Amino acid sequence: MKNYLPIIVLLVLISCKKDAEIVEPVILSFNVGNLSDITLTNHDSIAQGYYLNQFPFTDYVSIDLDADGINDLQFSSVEYFLDHAFDFNNPEHYSIKVELLNEAFSLAEIEGSEQIYEHYSEPTFDFDGVWPRKTTIVNYACNELPNASLMTTHSTVNYLDFNSPITQQLSWDNHISELIIREPKFETLSYEGNQGPMGGDSLIGFHNIVDRHCQSMPLNTQYYIPFKKTIGSQYKYGWIKIDITDNNKIRIFESAIQNDFN
Repeated sequence: MKNYLPIIVLLVLISCKKDAEIVEPVILSFNVGNLSDITLTNHDSIAQGYYLNQFPFTDYVSIDLDADGINDLQFSSVEYFLDHAFDFNNPEHYSIKVELLNEAFSLAEIEGSEQIYEHYSEPTFDFDGVWPRKTTIVNYACNELPNASLMTTHSTVNYLDFNSPITQQLSWDNHISELIIREPKFETLSYEGNQGPMGGDSLIGFHNIVDRHCQSMPLNTQYYIPFKKTIGSQYKYGWIKIDITDNNKIRIFESAIQNDFN
């Protein structure tokens, strides 16, 4: 009688090895707006910069993301007047930012949002009264322009729609000083007097068109800012529900963080 036992054992081992080869890693995710197995904190806070005695006043809101009594994140909103605004009837400009206060937390940035392109147009020539005038348009754009120089600025924070997944594949960074939430496009125009070598005065000016944060958060829509808390090799995901109205009024509704580490 033949002994089939070694053959059977060999076939079982081959089968197990084959199964192990096709197993793919699982990407753990957590959806924004998820209310299952989380700690939910109601903030209901507003930050809105304004002018006080003709000086710009920055308004701040700091929040605790993990209910330990320590603030982990700070939002800021500022309104100010542009020097040499192109539209002198509307010189106001606005900026809303978020800053980490606790190194255990990370925010996700929109990948590549720190890149801006500086492009100088060919100058145009005309007269301002009797003054010869030279004007150069300078574009600062987040989209690549031909013959432009690449520069860097603050990154834009990543914001998600309801039920979007938060995963390790987001561009996380806990060493960012601050991230832009919203900064609208603005334009300035200024001239300086210039005296030529042969005498005679003229004006030399620059029309700056600045749209360096074209991916910043739109107005009047609720979004979620994802965050991550890391302790050693373990981490928890969370989200902050916010919206922006009236150009620079940011409202922080609530935040949530997972109860258990991944």
